[in-house]
Amino acid sequence: MPRIGLLAPLCTLLLVVPGCGGDKKTDKKADDKKAEAEVKAPEQKADAPDEKAGPKTLEPGKVELPWTFERVSGSIELGTTVTYALAGKDAKGKDVSDRYQCKVKRASKDEVGVSCNTLDKPSKDKGAGQVAVSGWSEWSPFFSVEKPEYELKARETITVPAGEFDTVVAEIKGFFGAHQTVWMIVDKPGLYAKVNVLANAGAEGDQTNLVYELAEVKVEE
Repeated sequence: MPRIGLLAPLCTLLLVVPGCGGDKKTDKKADDKKAEAEVKAPEQKADAPDEKAGPKTLEPGKVELPWTFERVSGSIELGTTVTYALAGKDAKGKDVSDRYQCKVKRASKDEVGVSCNTLDKPSKDKGAGQVAVSGWSEWSPFFSVEKPEYELKARETITVPAGEFDTVVAEIKGFFGAHQTVWMIVDKPGLYAKVNVLANAGAEGDQTNLVYELAEVKVEE
């Protein structure tokens, strides 16, 4: 009888000793899953920024915004110069035929500074040729609009002096009356193939109707 009494504590002791019995396999499986998750996690984190920064691929004919501010800021580099063929009528209704050029003078994570002016007949208007700084957005920094509201219109392939481009057409209206129709190049975030700048709703008698067509893009080294 005393021998039986000693067996009960011994059995209890065996049950609580780490690593005994079937618990060893369970612990090993849990450790393996944890290690696998730790390996996968860095890979997923590394892929996410690339997906946002790279050009977006749209299905043929699909109409949606092709850019995000991450894609625009990741594509427009410091030293980028864009030149547009310009034609149409100015605010007073006078004919315009010129070249319009913009240069990226500043670029940081949050902001971009752009200097723009006409080339053949440089404008003497206040602010022309000066560096205008704005935050990155899902729109082109070369034709900035304050607090834009937009409506997507169509998906078009158009030809301009710089070549043929797949574009999404959007109508943009700004807080201070700006009005533009833009052709956003699907695989070139931040670049419009074409821009139609119309009369400002806040300027009485404004007759502006200007068309800008992309002619050249280059990046200074």
